[in-house]
Amino acid sequence: MAGAGGNNPAPNQLATLFMVIFTIVFFGLGAFQFAVGLGLRKLLPWARIAGIVMGCLSLLGFPAGTLIGGYFLYLLLSAKGQYVFSPEYSRVIAATPHIKYQTSIIVWIFLGLLILVVSVGVIALMTF
Repeated sequence: MAGAGGNNPAPNQLATLFMVIFTIVFFGLGAFQFAVGLGLRKLLPWARIAGIVMGCLSLLGFPAGTLIGGYFLYLLLSAKGQYVFSPEYSRVIAATPHIKYQTSIIVWIFLGLLILVVSVGVIALMTF
């Protein structure tokens, strides 16, 4: 027998090991992306640098990742993006705490539609 008597793990054990490793890696990436997103929302300088790195990596995902990553890099690297993350802008925010940004209703509608489409896709994948 070809596989008898060796120290090779069973194929099921090897597949399980790879699934565990991939799960840990992807949860780690997700946690990192979540932390960067929170940092960008709070306009933290380290998050801008991490966002630029993530934007560069997303350029590899042709075609949608390239478009989204390119736009993201434009936002972070433009003169306006640099100003938003500057200490001067932080002082402006501190001087005007009564001014709050409100998200448009159109953005909330598109977010709801996106969540609906993704949910339907996940449910469709789970049923087939």
